[in-house]
Amino acid sequence: MLKVPVGEEFYEVENCLAVHAYLSELTPYDARDERLWCHLTHTVLLDYVRARWPIPSDDEKAVAHIETHFFARTNRQIERDNAASRLWWMSHLCTRVAGVDQKQALDAFLFRADVRANIIERPTIAQSTNVFSVILRGLVKSAAGKKALFERKTFRAIMMDLNSIGGFRLLDVLPESEIHKIFDSVMETRLGVAGY
Repeated sequence: MLKVPVGEEFYEVENCLAVHAYLSELTPYDARDERLWCHLTHTVLLDYVRARWPIPSDDEKAVAHIETHFFARTNRQIERDNAASRLWWMSHLCTRVAGVDQKQALDAFLFRADVRANIIERPTIAQSTNVFSVILRGLVKSAAGKKALFERKTFRAIMMDLNSIGGFRLLDVLPESEIHKIFDSVMETRLGVAGY
């Protein structure tokens, strides 16, 4: 069901779509169950996992590597590290954004690993549908335009500013339109980036 990586081509978008479609009835609650993902990585997806995350020859590194990509003991490991669950979770996050095609959303979300990591590693951003939606819409706009949001320095600066603003304004409860105004203000006024 998954495309096995060839060289540096990992087929992340295609594989996210495939796992999410195959497990379309899975709820986020059930997707937190390590047993499901361990079963998949050790059985039906074993060839994919070994190709995507080759096991190092050094025994010590191999143990850590296997624990990271074949198991999923914490929520962060489930969302970020397990070879199978990460595909479902990235796709699931993108499906929550209304009015954006899932493939287009995944193309933007997965365009740069650093951008994706900055979002996934900030659970409050990823869990807040409105905040995540505004950021993802910005990424989609940027992917179609100047790609300014994918510059490491720019994206880290906007995430720091949003974190700072979130320290005195509860962004989670604001409507998406208000968060969008804040996002645009940060981009244009503070960072001097227009049109993304």
